[in-house]
Amino acid sequence: MKSISQIMLYVEDTEKCATFWVEKIGFTLKQTMLGPAETTAFVLVPQADSETAIVLLNKRAVAEYSPEVNLETPSLMFSCDDVKQTRENLTRLGVVVGDIVQIGNVLTCNFCDPEGHYFAFSESK
Repeated sequence: MKSISQIMLYVEDTEKCATFWVEKIGFTLKQTMLGPAETTAFVLVPQADSETAIVLLNKRAVAEYSPEVNLETPSLMFSCDDVKQTRENLTRLGVVVGDIVQIGNVLTCNFCDPEGHYFAFSESK
């Protein structure tokens, strides 16, 4: 193994969540594809040259076709240049965000998607 290419996120409404990731978080839609049970899956990247993509898949369809798959949301930490500015931008766009927390010498904050899944971001210095 040499890298992580995709992280699967299982959601109820793939289109609504894809719109959130693109319009609010600033990801780019890399690909739309057919998912299980004729559902639409979305491949999203934070930057065009990103090595890792997030794939949004319909939770009910995956549960039906692959019942052995763990459908829980993974804990993901994204990096940004400025936690305070990123938090302000997300707040202005109506995203639910948490307080900024300092862990050691690292500032972190979290945000919530439309389905109540929380993710975090920290400054990359």
